[in-house]
Amino acid sequence: MVPIEVTTLPGRIFNAPIRSDLVHRVVIWQLAKRRAGTAKTKNRSEVKGSGRKIRPQKGTGRSRQGAITSPIFRGGGRAQGPVQRDFDYPLPFNVRRNGLRSVLSSKYACGQLWIVEDAKIEDTKTRRVIQAMDRYAWKSALIVDDDPEGIAGVDQSLHAASHSVQHTLAMNVRGLNVYDAIYFDMLILTRPALRSLNERFARYNWLV
Repeated sequence: MVPIEVTTLPGRIFNAPIRSDLVHRVVIWQLAKRRAGTAKTKNRSEVKGSGRKIRPQKGTGRSRQGAITSPIFRGGGRAQGPVQRDFDYPLPFNVRRNGLRSVLSSKYACGQLWIVEDAKIEDTKTRRVIQAMDRYAWKSALIVDDDPEGIAGVDQSLHAASHSVQHTLAMNVRGLNVYDAIYFDMLILTRPALRSLNERFARYNWLV
């Protein structure tokens, strides 16, 4: 791949202070949102069994028991077991925005950011993506595009050629997030994606 021209990157996005603490908070928040929270056990009121008192209160010399569904019996309910829950919690928008700016600035500083003209893949062949990964010795790549007429917001040829390639993910610029940007070794932005990203942050004139 030969550079064809020079482009100017907005400093508010790619020259921001790198805050590892904010990045950590955003990653933990994203992983918490992905948790299913479907772990569930039955308590003593939900297990199948009679609620009849299993033996007299006195006279047997044994312990006092009320029902066979008690957690101390085999087949009884689970005491203080997990219940279905939502692990999501609110995170300030400023933290999320500055976390993404930190990651993008870090990618640029480390030479792990590429800007390409478009995301079209010749012949829509998977081998084109694999050859590019091998040629530049990329361990993994996150390709960000912005094509309203494409599939899931990315160019159709890119989607068809990359969806089955390991360690490669193509996504729309609206889905660009901190976790995926960190997870993949290289971040590749198309010109339309860079333009949309710049417009996304343009309203925050106070960013430095």
